[in-house]
Amino acid sequence: MLGYEREDLLRLTFQEITFADDLQRCEQLTRRLLNGEIPDYTLDKRFVRPDASAVWTRISVVPARHANGHIEFLIGTAEDISAQMAARQVMEDQHNFLQAMVEGIDIGVLISDAGHVIYMNASLHRMLGYTAQSLHGTPVSDLYTPQSHAQTLLRRHSLQNGI
Repeated sequence: MLGYEREDLLRLTFQEITFADDLQRCEQLTRRLLNGEIPDYTLDKRFVRPDASAVWTRISVVPARHANGHIEFLIGTAEDISAQMAARQVMEDQHNFLQAMVEGIDIGVLISDAGHVIYMNASLHRMLGYTAQSLHGTPVSDLYTPQSHAQTLLRRHSLQNGI
């Protein structure tokens, strides 16, 4: 998974093969574990391979204790989660693209869940004259006049029944 020879892994410290941006958090958790503040930890972090590429892992670390209770050494396991992290990045990129697109159009967009507003784009806020947070959780029916609400329900019924 990491691409190192056994002899290299025995010689190198975890600091030497941990991706620089992840090192501080990893060292912090290790310190807390050694100080007895936490019993173990799990962390998503990157290791650096010999070719300088990164591999995403989920590591779990537990102490191995001597009979007197003192920590003798740490035991760590690592699972390759590179595929999951790549999929997460694709989803985040798509989300950001769609959000930028919806925010950039001059058409009002509203998303509701169980009949309550969970999202409105900036264009709809401008059209209705409300701030973004003021409508979050508001029943969608509160945004309609009685006549337009009846028309919307009729249109929805027609679409659902293929009329």
